[in-house]
Amino acid sequence: MEQTIIEELTQYMKPEVDIMESVKSILEQVTSEYQGVRMRIPMMMRMLETEANLPQGMTMTRKAPGGSVTAAIKREFGLKKGLSKKKTAYAFYLLCDASREVYESWNNHPEVSV
Repeated sequence: MEQTIIEELTQYMKPEVDIMESVKSILEQVTSEYQGVRMRIPMMMRMLETEANLPQGMTMTRKAPGGSVTAAIKREFGLKKGLSKKKTAYAFYLLCDASREVYESWNNHPEVSV
């Protein structure tokens, strides 16, 4: 995996969060045997992109328990509070990209594991 992805991600992550734990969480969901779990990350990405393009103050989930998609992603994957919707979408894209890089390296080197 390129070091630049990790370096760029650190500015968006909470200091106490291990980036590789977030990457592992994404990988576990994307490679799950259950279709609903596999579709969760792509669905979150789509909703986050949509929410990032909404006018300021608008969310897709209104006042649902757990907050907006942006808030849920920040909480679940350890992104910093106070990031804009667009920066959150970008940081989540970087996390997904890092996960893809790790997954591809596993396929190229099956002896490597987390």
